[in-house]
Amino acid sequence: MKDIAIVVVAFNRPLALKRLLHSVSQAIYSTENIPLYICIDASKDASHKEVVQLAEAFSWKLGVKTIIKQPTPLGLKDHVLICGDLVKEHEAVIVLEDDLYVSPYFYAYAQKAANFYTNEDKVAGISLFTYEYDESAFYPFEPLTDESDVHFIQVPSSWGQLWTQKQWFNFKSWLESERDNTLINLPAYAQIWGAHSWKKYAMSYLIDTGRYFVFPNTSYTANFEEKGTNSSQTGYFISKLELTAAPKTYQVFQASKSVYDAYFEMTSLCLNQWNPEVSTYDYTIDLKGQKPQEHLQTPYILTSKKGKNPIHTFAATLRPLEQNIALSLEGTDLGLYRKEDVNEGISSKKFQHYLPTAFIREVQANAQQTISFDIVIPVLQLDEKALQKSIQSIAQQSNTFDIILVCTKATFESVSAFLPTGQAGAKANQINSKVISSKHVQLTELLRDGFLQGNSRIQTWIHQGSTFTKDAFYKVAQVSTSFPTTSWWGSLDEAVPTHSYETLNTASLRWSMSVIKKIQESGQWERTQGQFFRRELLDRKSSAHEASMFVFPENTPLSIIALHLICKKKMPNKNASKRERTPGIINSIPYYFFKKNIPFVRTIYREMHHLPPVIRFDYTYNTFYLENY
Repeated sequence: MKDIAIVVVAFNRPLALKRLLHSVSQAIYSTENIPLYICIDASKDASHKEVVQLAEAFSWKLGVKTIIKQPTPLGLKDHVLICGDLVKEHEAVIVLEDDLYVSPYFYAYAQKAANFYTNEDKVAGISLFTYEYDESAFYPFEPLTDESDVHFIQVPSSWGQLWTQKQWFNFKSWLESERDNTLINLPAYAQIWGAHSWKKYAMSYLIDTGRYFVFPNTSYTANFEEKGTNSSQTGYFISKLELTAAPKTYQVFQASKSVYDAYFEMTSLCLNQWNPEVSTYDYTIDLKGQKPQEHLQTPYILTSKKGKNPIHTFAATLRPLEQNIALSLEGTDLGLYRKEDVNEGISSKKFQHYLPTAFIREVQANAQQTISFDIVIPVLQLDEKALQKSIQSIAQQSNTFDIILVCTKATFESVSAFLPTGQAGAKANQINSKVISSKHVQLTELLRDGFLQGNSRIQTWIHQGSTFTKDAFYKVAQVSTSFPTTSWWGSLDEAVPTHSYETLNTASLRWSMSVIKKIQESGQWERTQGQFFRRELLDRKSSAHEASMFVFPENTPLSIIALHLICKKKMPNKNASKRERTPGIINSIPYYFFKKNIPFVRTIYREMHHLPPVIRFDYTYNTFYLENY
């Protein structure tokens, strides 16, 4: 192919655009007459004018430069779709979002790959980017490669991609005919992508049609993850750039021994080529333990989870994990089981430590920088010493935070006067805190008013006198980043002895929706202090009489963090009668056996109430892992 246009997608990031255009101008091209489009979405932001000026001033000597300015804001999804439609004028287009940086050889690679895969129906697009961490489990991604320099993933590339006319028209035709039926087949991590994501529609298309993107083994783009519409600034996806002109070899899809699904798990057909020993079974690969039951449609599962009566077992010593199976490495960490014999949620200990220490430090550093907290403190009656104690415990946290003191009309003036003059005043002046007055006097309404004032990613609340441990926010930020599909996290009171941490029975901490309902009915709101949850869970249109939903968001799976995060001030619960405190006899019997850790009955109770695994911290390996109890 000779007619391959470069399309730059720009929006409100002048420094990023300048950097990308510089890298494009410095790349090595073997041909001239390369069309360049700079597509700028509409915006009222002050940076929009600078973006336009940069685009107009940029000198492109290899062909025609066209600037397309949208008259009205489109959002990222619709903007990318319009940019993709430029392929109607060319044989293919390379689409680059403005926070990328390209290798000097990006165009040569794209051109050769486009020529090789132009008639390959299974290939839906060509990626210039290479994943070094997967988007499913946020674990290091190391594809098991064959003799070629490419691999295939059932994930669309959004950080530098090429579409031929045929590839793009196939996607657009599917999108226009299946728009109302898309997204039902997506992995959980993709389902939570925002409304501006075109990528989740493209992923649904790949899964629905059995197509894949082809990826280079070394990346031709680097993603800087600049702050923008869909960027979380995790730092996970900054890949090493290919800086050599070494010739690349390509492989047709049907012969590839490096094919991965939307969970970044190798496909069974591909793994069968490495190890014919397992090829006689109809199995699904779930080595990372991320796939839900509805995505496990085969009679057999090859997994790191534990089970009974394994058909084959393998070690988990080598990386990537598939290599242990490819070499039939003896061990008991990975196993091929009948689906019904797998214990959901119980994974190999070695696999739990798959994250290297360097990656954990990266997660920690990122969590510290990007995760912010709202801490609501309701004040019905001011206790200066207790309030000072709570504020000091918050002030020692390393993450950014806002303290929101919610007062009744009777306590508003005294609390406002306390902050600048009290013993906590010097510290309070250095932190972001605000005092708001509420017309309510009930705890749930005070909490609702406080949470409505917050804008941080994670929210929590405590009573005056309760305190957080020194690294509480830091560890919650770690967990929220390491387990992106979790949304609500409980915590251990400091009163739980550290020496019994490894054997701690968390049954009494587990909340099913039926338990939550009982707590709501009995008014035991104090039990929710020190719980952390994502801000987007809350329905901010709830009326005052639905204020309890700001303490217990509906239909939200709860996850326990088995960490010492808070020391709760004991509060008497005057609202609950003895009758309300005691669960019904029907519910109390299975719960009794659950707490007694009787395995069979415990499993039944956990499945009945859809209880998620517990998140624990392994002090030996400095990493998190999941455990059922």
